[in-house]
Amino acid sequence: MTGTPYPLDVLIIGTGFSGTYLLHRLLNLHYRVLALDGAPSFGGVWAQNTYPGARVDIPVPEYQFSLPELSDWTWKQRFPGREELQAYFAFCEKKLGRKGEEGLAKHCVFEVWIESVVWDDEAAVWEVRARDGRTWRARWVVSCIGYAAKPFAPDLPGLGEFGGVVRHTGQWEKGGAPEIRGKRVGVVGTGASGVQLVQTIASEVESLTVFQQTPALAIPMRQQPFDSSFTHKSPEEKAAFFTHRLTIFDGALGPPLPRSAKTDTPAQRQEEFDRLWAAGGLAFWTCTYQDLYTDPESNALVYAGWRDRVRPRVRDAKTAEVLAPETMPYAFGTKRVPLEDGYYEAFNQPNVQLVDLRKDPIRGVTRGGVELASGEEHELDVLVFATGFDVGRGGYVALDVQGVGGRSLSQAWGVDGEGKEDGGTRTYLGLAVAGFPNLLMAYAPQSPSGTLSGPVSAEVQGEWMVEFLEAMRAQGKTRVEAREEAQEEWTQHANGLLKGTLFEGTKSYYWGENVPGKRRELVYYFGGLPTYKQKLDEEAKGGYKGFNIA
Repeated sequence: MTGTPYPLDVLIIGTGFSGTYLLHRLLNLHYRVLALDGAPSFGGVWAQNTYPGARVDIPVPEYQFSLPELSDWTWKQRFPGREELQAYFAFCEKKLGRKGEEGLAKHCVFEVWIESVVWDDEAAVWEVRARDGRTWRARWVVSCIGYAAKPFAPDLPGLGEFGGVVRHTGQWEKGGAPEIRGKRVGVVGTGASGVQLVQTIASEVESLTVFQQTPALAIPMRQQPFDSSFTHKSPEEKAAFFTHRLTIFDGALGPPLPRSAKTDTPAQRQEEFDRLWAAGGLAFWTCTYQDLYTDPESNALVYAGWRDRVRPRVRDAKTAEVLAPETMPYAFGTKRVPLEDGYYEAFNQPNVQLVDLRKDPIRGVTRGGVELASGEEHELDVLVFATGFDVGRGGYVALDVQGVGGRSLSQAWGVDGEGKEDGGTRTYLGLAVAGFPNLLMAYAPQSPSGTLSGPVSAEVQGEWMVEFLEAMRAQGKTRVEAREEAQEEWTQHANGLLKGTLFEGTKSYYWGENVPGKRRELVYYFGGLPTYKQKLDEEAKGGYKGFNIA
């Protein structure tokens, strides 16, 4: 069964923020373009993240498209939940598209899972094959699968023998949404999804056991209704807001306090901490003292400010010590800081128990629940893995992309047939890879996708891709490939951005270390949005010298 009788100009894989933006832009430039997605609708991660309590931790309007076609959308909450985000994507689908025939869905195929993406060097096209046998051929493929396309769960001994229900927060409804009300639930992992899930279901379940490997160091969300005055601002005012967004390091909040934590008096620090704590959102993390990541003493002062605000919220002293240790477990802010809304108070409930896996690790899973190394067993009906994703290249390795000579991305990035890491990721600008012509990647490794909000990353990378495709079309070029030398230079630049910082001493998914056996290397670009955008602009103005063009 064939998807198209002729080569498409562009085939997009994924319909999250990047796929949606690119589909809209390319349709209006009259490309033959089609988007594929395994989900049943637009939304990317928000079509898959359907666990109880799922919501974005970046406020709106920072977390939205800047497209004027969407200017009359009004949010309900400062931090929208997944239902509101899915409604936003449905609104985008109706409002965007080729002018005069708005609507994006007619240019998509949903609930289709890609088996392989193979380059035909003779014809200079990509052949994309789905698991159901359908195929599509396209001059260009733009992958918009996101950096969190492959959920990760530890391979615990005996997991297959568990008599209850097992779910991953990133695949909550796979096999049907589990019934948790009145059930004995265990949650492994205390990152962003774990924090959100725990605080949401604690009052609904019979018992809740939280298995914590590392403290989350979460900070208050401070949810509130959205200030609808933004919706009524003039087009010029909105444009100015979105232009300013591009000047901020993470495209959302900032800047940090322009001094060291050590230079303030204790009273001054407390005043700043109180202000940032009250502001909510990521302010206590991203807007605190500028030497947070470079000076251990300043970092310890910020951690102490966090700890002393959390511990009083937990009644049991032993539980408080596990959640907010007196001694800093790792440099504050060098792991992704989750937002919480009642997370710490959940542990005051009699039906909630915290297990410190550093003292008593999981031995395995039994038919009845989880057994610890001490022999203690926790009986469960539902076991949830809130253990995140194989971020960065995990989704691309699973996609089976084969470039020139049949060489796969797995081989190019040093992953052998058994998945053992023995090489390193290499890209150019976090957008392209040598040996894979006419393949562009949004949210790819070595891009700033994991350090920016989704819509900002989608627009910055997406607009560059559109201009790049337009330049190639105008010149009549049909084969474009990143140069090896340019790729090596970019990789060295990206991998060196955190040298000498406190990030180096912390084990986290920023380095890909949440997946056992994975090579330790920076997953994302940590140079900040303004610098990244400058690099993209320089490449375009220089005539795309980082690419071999034919």
